[in-house]
Amino acid sequence: MNVVTKQQLVTAIARDLIPKLAPYEIMLFNQQHDVYLHNPEFVLRQSLGNETEGMIFLTPILRDVLMDVITYICMEIKRTTVVNTSHSLNLAVRQVFRNFSFDETETAQGVQISEQQCRTIRELALEKARAHRLSEFKAQQLADTVVCSLITAH
Repeated sequence: MNVVTKQQLVTAIARDLIPKLAPYEIMLFNQQHDVYLHNPEFVLRQSLGNETEGMIFLTPILRDVLMDVITYICMEIKRTTVVNTSHSLNLAVRQVFRNFSFDETETAQGVQISEQQCRTIRELALEKARAHRLSEFKAQQLADTVVCSLITAH
């Protein structure tokens, strides 16, 4: 899956998950989308002012976590199914995230995320969130939200 496609997928998922995790960040996400994609931390700090010193923003962390999760899912799909082209891989990955604003005129063969894969994704998201110095509560909330988005997508 190429970087642009991954970024589009991350944006679609983040747009849905940020209101649940950090509703105070969604307005900035929508207003400055293009700039935000290149440097989310800068946009948030610039918009909210100096009083944010020491504040941790969830959107950049969520985007980073989602990039790793999508990479993991791509590897799992390649490992467990036959995907001949990048197009078929993209379709398969989008199917995993099918409740996020995508054109569903084309569908890939049935791709399911197993319980074990969900546990691995949760652990991956949790480790990444902790690496960003989120509190244990927020790290777990972020990891659970990411996994729930996969589970409820089916």
